[in-house]
Amino acid sequence: MVVFPVLLACSLSLAQTSQSPGAKPPAPSPDGAPISREDVISAWEKGLNDICRVEKIGAMVFTIPGWEPMATWKKQYGVPAMRILAKATRTAWFQVNGVQVFSFAQYDYANYEPMLFNLLQTLDPETVKKAASEGLTLGELGNGSFDMDLLSSLVPDVAFGALMLEKGGNAKIGMQLLPMIEYADPETGKTVRMTLPWAADSPTITPPVGDAPMFSYAPLEPLSTQGPLDFGDGKVLSLKEMVAQAEEAFDTRYYLDFRLADTLVYVRGNMDKATFEKVYALVGDAQPPVERPARASLDRETLQAWLAQHADSLSSTEQLHGMQPADFVEGKTMSAGDLASYDPALRTLFEQRGLSASTQVRLRMGVEFSLDPGGIRSALPPQAAGGRGGVNYGVSNRMRFALIGR
Repeated sequence: MVVFPVLLACSLSLAQTSQSPGAKPPAPSPDGAPISREDVISAWEKGLNDICRVEKIGAMVFTIPGWEPMATWKKQYGVPAMRILAKATRTAWFQVNGVQVFSFAQYDYANYEPMLFNLLQTLDPETVKKAASEGLTLGELGNGSFDMDLLSSLVPDVAFGALMLEKGGNAKIGMQLLPMIEYADPETGKTVRMTLPWAADSPTITPPVGDAPMFSYAPLEPLSTQGPLDFGDGKVLSLKEMVAQAEEAFDTRYYLDFRLADTLVYVRGNMDKATFEKVYALVGDAQPPVERPARASLDRETLQAWLAQHADSLSSTEQLHGMQPADFVEGKTMSAGDLASYDPALRTLFEQRGLSASTQVRLRMGVEFSLDPGGIRSALPPQAAGGRGGVNYGVSNRMRFALIGR
């Protein structure tokens, strides 16, 4: 079983009568009321207007995925910023004659696991030991170790992406052994893996780090055309409203997939007819209902060998309640009762899972990788939080990712 990054708050999204492809499903706000369409529109208009101002973007068309924790970085990054913005919002990014375009339909669901493991394989034993014992910063890994493809695959939202653009070099990384067991489910007989609650003690929220950009500015394509279609300085429309404005400007008519008619799009700037039609072909299309191509997968045999090499550095007998890292490397088999003798708290956990003291369990392992720029980020747009008594719903900026051996 693959363990995915853990966020300490639920995602919130826009309740729409027509859901666009890739959009998050409707969800209540923390006080139980749906986040209104107006709140979402207001948050996205402000957030993307601010981003366009900082990045000096003259024209943009952006399909909005629902509610998103928004934040703006303070300096211009160009291409790195657009790549992180796209991954954070589950959109694909294109440049069409200088228009910055973000579309649902072409999004590539990349797998972070092989990229993260490629990074771990480049680390020497002393670096692994330091990351596990005291932590180190991304800057200490050296330029190029933590590249844009890997970083963007780990970014959960725009607010976290803004933090990594500005503070990434000082973000702390950590590693620890992830002790697990494997057993046959008493009811179904299926093999089940469970992580043991033996994570090394560490604070969920740490102090914010100082600014240390990881990526240099790379220029975006300049706007190369002008035309009669002018969306102004940035606003959110429905797709059908965007098309209607283009039809009026170009004195023509366009087909519109009415399943997508109410999809929200942020539009900004000036376009000619040819440019608009290329942009519309990207944002006005739905993802074809076909099987997704297989994602790059993790070589778990190679990971297992890496874990065996570094198990002593990644853990301690204290963390493992007196057991040895070699027990997990070897995949030792023992009864649930014998395992619980190392940590009596496991008895209750095993009982909840329907495991008797005689149930045979096999020790397994993985590695947990953490990425932490410190502090917390807002889990509601300012407009929504301000309308609910100024309450700040936040999530820890400490992200955890797990790679599981064979």
